[in-house]
Amino acid sequence: MDAELSAAVAAIRSQWTCGPEVGLILGTGLGGLTDAMSVEAEIPYSKIPYFPRSTAMAHKGALLCGEMADVKLLTMAGRCHLYEGYSVADLQLPIRVMHALGIRTLIITNAAGGLNPRFEPGDVMVIEDHVNLMGSGVGFQPAQKNELKLEQKLGRLEARPTIAAQILR
Repeated sequence: MDAELSAAVAAIRSQWTCGPEVGLILGTGLGGLTDAMSVEAEIPYSKIPYFPRSTAMAHKGALLCGEMADVKLLTMAGRCHLYEGYSVADLQLPIRVMHALGIRTLIITNAAGGLNPRFEPGDVMVIEDHVNLMGSGVGFQPAQKNELKLEQKLGRLEARPTIAAQILR
C-alpha cells in the first residue's frame, strides 16, 4: 500500500473499525439519503490525509461510516470533480481507500439527464456507460504504477449495474 493510501486508511480506522461491505458516493440531490443511515462516525474530508475537498456548496464533504438496511457502508457525502482542478489520481484515492477498507460493491450517484422522453425529474436510472467529453481519456486507468499490484492483492471492484438496480427497487 502506498504512503498516501496507508495514511488515509489509518485516519479512518482510528475513528471507525468496522469492515464496510458497500461504498456509496452521493452526488448532487441525494445528500438527504444520509438521514436513513445509522451513522457511527462522521469524518470531514479535511481530517483524512490526502483526501480531495469538494468546492461544491451542496456537497457536505464528509465520510460517513455506519449502517443502512443492515449493511455496513462508507458513504461519501459529496465528491470532487476534474473541473475543480484535481488529477485523476486525486479523484481515485477515496475509492481506493474504501476498497482497502473492505468494500466490494460501489454505488455512485449523480444528477444526470437523458434523452428518453419518459424520464422525469427524480427518476432513478442505472447508467452503464457515458460519453466522455472532458478530452482527457479518463476511463478506468490505474492511478499509479503500483495500482495493479494492489488490485491483485485485494481483488477488483467490478462494475455491476444490476446490483445497483436491485438495491434501488
